[in-house]
Amino acid sequence: MKDFVEVVGKIIEIGGLIGLVVAMVVGLIGWLGKRALDTVLKAKLDKHKSDLERENAAEMLAAKNRFDKGLAEYKQELEAVAKSDDRIRSEVLAWANPILDAVNGLESRLRNILTTKGYRALDSSFSDPEWSVTHDYFLDSTLFLFGQYFCWTQMLRQEMSFELFRSQKEMKEFFAKVDGVSGKLSDYPPHFGEKEEEYKGTGNDAQVFRLQQRAIGETLATRRGERRACRSYASFLTKLPEQNFQCVFDPVRKLVDKVKPEEKRWQRLLDAHATLIELQAECNRLLQLPGH
Repeated sequence: MKDFVEVVGKIIEIGGLIGLVVAMVVGLIGWLGKRALDTVLKAKLDKHKSDLERENAAEMLAAKNRFDKGLAEYKQELEAVAKSDDRIRSEVLAWANPILDAVNGLESRLRNILTTKGYRALDSSFSDPEWSVTHDYFLDSTLFLFGQYFCWTQMLRQEMSFELFRSQKEMKEFFAKVDGVSGKLSDYPPHFGEKEEEYKGTGNDAQVFRLQQRAIGETLATRRGERRACRSYASFLTKLPEQNFQCVFDPVRKLVDKVKPEEKRWQRLLDAHATLIELQAECNRLLQLPGH
């Protein structure tokens, strides 16, 4: 029995040692497992960090490329706008002075005739010791101012670069004003919105039809080298005695010669002057340098 007890004690002792060993082994395995897990996790974390850095670097590079591309496109747009403005500036400089001079000159003469009794000088019997103007000068210069206006508006239609206009809408609005003046001088019966109604007054009405306006403009059109131009007043006076030249200007002469406030022709001139003022305002708005 004693031997049996000793054997059991040994077994328990051995078992305790085995348990201790097992515990140590389990602990070691756990520690090794944790180290291995930490190593794996660290490796994964390092890989994830590296991947993020690569992704961030790639995204930053892509963003930089997009920014550089956008900046380059913006610079190109600015350069295109600058070139366009330069072309517009050149076109405006070429057209502004003569067009405004023609529009302002005719508007001023019609205003003189219609509002400051200038019409008196259109009568061959006119004489005023306080006003040294003569009938011949006033009539001839009036014909020239009409002709100069027709000349420049005709060349404007034929030769002007459409870069002068920022949009199709702007172009249509401008030429609508030009057509408005042409219509008031040529339409018969006169148009009042949707209505057609003859002018009221004495005497006969007179029109300067659109093709007559064109013929007058073409008669005064000339070139100086490569530049478009209109005959000067001095050149106009030298040509005026010629019969063919006089025939071209005869429709304007019939419209203004000896016109009086009570006449139908007067009403036509009033309407033409009103539309010319609208065109004048459009010219002043349009024929400005970019950036002004």
